[in-house]
Amino acid sequence: MIMNSFVSPLLPHHRAAGGSNRPYLNLARDDAPKIGPLTILAIAACAAVIGWIGFEGSIVVAGVLYGILFVLLTILRADLAFLIIFMQAPLMWDLTGGSVKMAMGDISLVLATLVLLIRLIQSGRGIAFNPMRWPIAIYLTVCVLSTLLNGTIVESVTSMLQMLLYMGLAVFVYANCIDQPRQIINALYGLMFTDVFLSVMMLVLRSNSVLGINKNAMGSELDYAVVIAVEFWLLGTTRGRGKKLISAMLLILGAALIFSLSRGAWLGTVVGILVLLSLHGQFRLALKTVFILTPIVICCWLLLPQQSVDYAVNFSSSAYNIRARYESVAFAMDFFRQSPMLGAGVGLRKMYDATNVIMSTLAETGLVGLVAFLSIFVAMFRMAWKTCRATDPRSPIFTLSAIGAALMAAKFAHGCVDHYWSRVMLPVWAMAGAAVWSFNASDKRRRPSVKMKVESAEPPEVAVEPDLGVS
Repeated sequence: MIMNSFVSPLLPHHRAAGGSNRPYLNLARDDAPKIGPLTILAIAACAAVIGWIGFEGSIVVAGVLYGILFVLLTILRADLAFLIIFMQAPLMWDLTGGSVKMAMGDISLVLATLVLLIRLIQSGRGIAFNPMRWPIAIYLTVCVLSTLLNGTIVESVTSMLQMLLYMGLAVFVYANCIDQPRQIINALYGLMFTDVFLSVMMLVLRSNSVLGINKNAMGSELDYAVVIAVEFWLLGTTRGRGKKLISAMLLILGAALIFSLSRGAWLGTVVGILVLLSLHGQFRLALKTVFILTPIVICCWLLLPQQSVDYAVNFSSSAYNIRARYESVAFAMDFFRQSPMLGAGVGLRKMYDATNVIMSTLAETGLVGLVAFLSIFVAMFRMAWKTCRATDPRSPIFTLSAIGAALMAAKFAHGCVDHYWSRVMLPVWAMAGAAVWSFNASDKRRRPSVKMKVESAEPPEVAVEPDLGVS
């Protein structure tokens, strides 16, 4: 129960703040399967064997073996499939070797989808109501029209498949195939554990890129992990060893984020945390966040080499990276002027260094596409706001919705100064799907059939410490 022992303090065992009479979802006595240390070790051992086969033998044999085992695992334990997908998300190596580049997490998501779709059909639950469905559908339609009108079909296939994987497949799976919040909360811990491992490597090696993952990609993943850790840290029910674990993870992740020298990731982290605080409606919690992050930032800044400090504070137009961004904006503007309404097609992002998502969207799909793209975020934040207003701030339903909105905002802010569409997108759109699930679970008219109990408000107050027993 190691994973669940860290998650259990996050579950709503306490009275709602201010004596709220709203119903709350009690997961303390659910019948969720436990994720014990032996399970984690068994998964790690299988991964090591498959990896060894791939390196020393045949990558094809390793791939087929992994596909069979992962599909079987999804059939038997969908919660473990979610956990593995999120643990793999920070490992962004391209494993396909073709024009369509996919990381291990992307491949696992595709493998799991068929099983989860069959299970969804058998359950008879129907398709979840998704407030983002029309904005996403309209934006993708504009992308197709722009591509067809400009005759850039071949160049745009990769971009379209990537968008369909994240905006379509990831959102659909996590909006419809979750049985209970614990599955995704466990998965979020899995993502943070992987990021902590990479962070330790960065700090020990004093390098902002490790295992072939560049600094901006690392910055994105650390950005997500810090935002998630801050949300867990802010929860009033996090206490005991669970609180210490989150604090330690936040310390390591924050230090590595500074060392990444990814200024876009720094901006995204700040924006994501601000979204969390606004959804909690308690801006005084910002003081707690500042109290934790300020000494981390100061210590890490003092430890940085002078060359890194100079790079981080150099925003002059003479700097190579700043000049390159000006050039990319000028390149995008040229194509936007040629076709201001529908743009030049989504294959354009592969032709230049697209480091501003607003300008690249204008250049690819024009004003119509930009309005459609931004409407996705408007629908997302409106949905998250409604969910968070309807649920207790310490409910896992609230947590999933808040994290989904915060990651969407964080990545958008990062994408305004760096690449948006890349293999770091899986956690963002997966959590957007989880926010859709939370939206439906918070409304009794649309609540999915899930394994959880809805109880009346004001349960007896209990001081809960995390159970650190080993299953």
